[in-house]
Amino acid sequence: MKWLSLCFLLFAFSAKGQLNQIWVDANLQHGINKKWSVIGDAGARYTIDHSLSVTFARAGMIYHVSPIIKLYGGLAYFYFNTPVSETKANEIRPWQGFRVDINLGKSVVLSNYTRLEERFIYSEGSDNFYLRFRNLTGLSFIVYNNKEKSKSIYVPVSFEFFEDLNKEMFVNRYRIYMGTGYAFSKNKIEFHYILQNGRVNANDNIELTENIYRLRWFRVI
Repeated sequence: MKWLSLCFLLFAFSAKGQLNQIWVDANLQHGINKKWSVIGDAGARYTIDHSLSVTFARAGMIYHVSPIIKLYGGLAYFYFNTPVSETKANEIRPWQGFRVDINLGKSVVLSNYTRLEERFIYSEGSDNFYLRFRNLTGLSFIVYNNKEKSKSIYVPVSFEFFEDLNKEMFVNRYRIYMGTGYAFSKNKIEFHYILQNGRVNANDNIELTENIYRLRWFRVI
């Protein structure tokens, strides 16, 4: 808790409640059979003022319950480096979840992704455990679709909120996603603008607004 609180307050005071980040990640998925798929992704996240960097890698499985329902499970590793406070941390994060995707007509898809995360964070000889619930609900609008050439352009928008279940790390934390995507063959490329808000605790008057610019690549192998 100490390292996260310190980083959060340093950002808030130095940037007057504003923080700008760049995220990039690559995502792979392989279907084992009609019911099971293997997934993995890795990436990096940086603040533009170089006050924080994060690298991560995740691996997991998907069980396809039906064409619209999927069950997820996996394990993630995150490494945090905060040069401002000379703080480093490692996080091991198992997670479980399920996702529902429903077609609303020919050009709109409604999705809901619910996850439970067990966060084990180790820093400077200390360790913390946080049980986190998160839920993301969104719509994807298909603005161009060429089935013969397997190409499409779509606009995803979504809202996600986070809730710490065993003890608070952040409160009032949420993300608003707005973006655009291009799908071709077995690939997808997405660019998102993410507005993230949150506070360290309920008694803290400083609310941190984060502007996140995210580039994602997806590949089915």
